Amino acid sequence: MIRAADDRVTPWTLLAEWFDANEIPFTLLDLDTENKARGSLKHFFNGSVAKVNIHTPAGLDAFVGHLESGAAIMLADMGAGSGQIASDWFDAMYEDVSATGARFTPVGVVTPDPASVESVLAWANRLQERAQYVVVQNATSPESDFSYWESAEERMKP
Repeated sequence: MIRAADDRVTPWTLLAEWFDANEIPFTLLDLDTENKARGSLKHFFNGSVAKVNIHTPAGLDAFVGHLESGAAIMLADMGAGSGQIASDWFDAMYEDVSATGARFTPVGVVTPDPASVESVLAWANRLQERAQYVVVQNATSPESDFSYWESAEERMKP
């Protein structure tokens, strides 16, 4: 479990900085085409991140092209609320892409807001064992209460 206390720092920027500091080759992709604001990966990395629209055939081809680039790790921000379109995309491409040896690790971000917890749980329910997970508790204040997430964790234990 990672706790990100600064709302200007995202799990993706922290991971990218860690990979860079440890000289681990990676590719950054910004799949959050709706986010043109300061929170996008493209913004954090001075525009050097490729923006890929996975909702189009050309965007899917670009995504697969990046997979074939040889980087051991591809860090892709799908954005919050990617919803049904992203789920359908994952279902459609999972088998072919995983056959290449690619593995998926979704990074879910929960806040004290129960809606964020429900969103992460919905994704986990959809992806099941096709992915390994990292969940980040994003504290919005020093007194952030994650009891809703913690009770959900207890309910999920076998």
